[in-house]
Amino acid sequence: MYTGPVPSSVWKATLRAAHAHLLAIGEVTYAASTLQDSFYQIFLLVISMERRFDDPRYQVFSKGIFQDHALAIWHSLQSDHHQREMALAALVSLPSHLKLRRTIKSLQWAKTKASKLAEYRNLLAHTPIKFRWDDRKSTLVPVFSGHGMRKAHQRKLELVGGLQLWRTIRNDLLNLSNYVDGVCAQCERLGLADRGVDLVGPSRTWPGKPRLRSLRRLHEISTRSSPPASPTARRPRRRPASKRSP
Repeated sequence: MYTGPVPSSVWKATLRAAHAHLLAIGEVTYAASTLQDSFYQIFLLVISMERRFDDPRYQVFSKGIFQDHALAIWHSLQSDHHQREMALAALVSLPSHLKLRRTIKSLQWAKTKASKLAEYRNLLAHTPIKFRWDDRKSTLVPVFSGHGMRKAHQRKLELVGGLQLWRTIRNDLLNLSNYVDGVCAQCERLGLADRGVDLVGPSRTWPGKPRLRSLRRLHEISTRSSPPASPTARRPRRRPASKRSP
């Protein structure tokens, strides 16, 4: 029953009690946004690669010219998943004589892993924090839950348990973002080397695939939270109609 505005001190105390859960939401969301921006950098690079201009100043630094063009295309899609798909499609379909096979395989791997991590980022970002009574602590404790949640999502959150797995997901997102940045740098190095320019700054070695420690546990949670497949109903065999004599 609505009783009027709640004093700010009450909300302040509520947020203080839920601080650790709010921090988990913020950190995972931040890490996922960082990863998405890394995929945009790949897309921008692909859009601007191997462009030729009469003005020699633009022979090398062409990314800046195509920034607005790339942004317009990138934001024509509202889904992070579809944006990542577009970045990979742009790379795979690029008409180029450059040896981009390693770049493509690395980005394909990263996109697959990003999709699984993003599933749980979305789950966390769209779940409110409620307070439930804890008999062991004899107090109200914050939990990720909501009245309008899907049962499958609620089951996943229950299987996640505490906050440690969310911290691991955060680290995996950041490590994957760092990996995509490294792949982007090597791809850019290939394009500049073709123009006789050496990319200064980033490492000359390709990045190694990061060990994403949360994925095994996330796979277990997704498997356990899925309802068992219902057995396919067998259709009764129809007896052949008896032949009538003429």
